[in-house]
Amino acid sequence: GKTAQEILGNLLGDRLINATGCSSETLIYFLERKCWVVSWMPGVGYTMLTGYDATRLFYLAPSGAELGIARSEAEALFEEGGNIFLTVMPVNGF
Repeated sequence: GKTAQEILGNLLGDRLINATGCSSETLIYFLERKCWVVSWMPGVGYTMLTGYDATRLFYLAPSGAELGIARSEAEALFEEGGNIFLTVMPVNGF
């Protein structure tokens, strides 16, 4: 099978940004600019981060359900999974 990066890279070309290893502040930067972020969460799978508030990150789970998770819990899961993140460059740039 192909990785998420390979699949998205085929669809998006050079607009795909491999943000693996970035900080949670960088994830917020992308979300503030209405960019989706695909993340790997052990025990959950690939998710799409969709938003945030003061204490939580929101994501679409593989089931399609939108869920919230405490930022600290999300950061621990991201780290456990290798801090794997993908996003897309907006057509007009940042």
